[in-house]
Amino acid sequence: GNTSQGWGCVTSRDVEALQEIFSLDRGSRPKIQCASPNSPQCRSNPSHPSQRPLPKVPSLAFVHIPPPEFIHVWEEVEVSGTKREDVCCPLRNSGLTHSLREAGVTSIYSGHDHVNDYIGMLPGPPDIRMGYGRKSGYGSYGPGVGALVGARVILLRENQDTAQADSWIRLESGRKEKQKRVNARFGITVPQKRCSK
Repeated sequence: GNTSQGWGCVTSRDVEALQEIFSLDRGSRPKIQCASPNSPQCRSNPSHPSQRPLPKVPSLAFVHIPPPEFIHVWEEVEVSGTKREDVCCPLRNSGLTHSLREAGVTSIYSGHDHVNDYIGMLPGPPDIRMGYGRKSGYGSYGPGVGALVGARVILLRENQDTAQADSWIRLESGRKEKQKRVNARFGITVPQKRCSK
């Protein structure tokens, strides 16, 4: 389901949110779709960005199915990490990235495509960092030939835009993996024109 969590610090007797974290998932099977501001889950969920005024604090979102803008990030901007399979996103853009941008979200992280682990900046304003995690378990497929199981770590700091937060891959062994910076325009032999099913 869709949830939102404010993270804050205590200043005297008041609690103030410093970051907002959204966890969004369409939850529909077998079709691949993104959460959208008009979906029934969002309209009935008071924590969804479209249902309440939000404090303008640095915010990030976790979505299982990547929005279509992940294709643009890989093909048009400098990224770190690898893309070993097509972005498997909805065929129709639901406007989720736009809605999250309006709510103050400046980072969107996704899973779903188990062998992708790249991260890059979607131009704004404001810019939004879009990144995949790393395959962290042993079921299904991935993390890809030559890659080890691990997780994406995101270091949030007080009063820092989440798009500027340090992020890296931590391997199961505990070692920090340095992801190579890639200019995505080089090495793409067949551009991905649309989301794959």
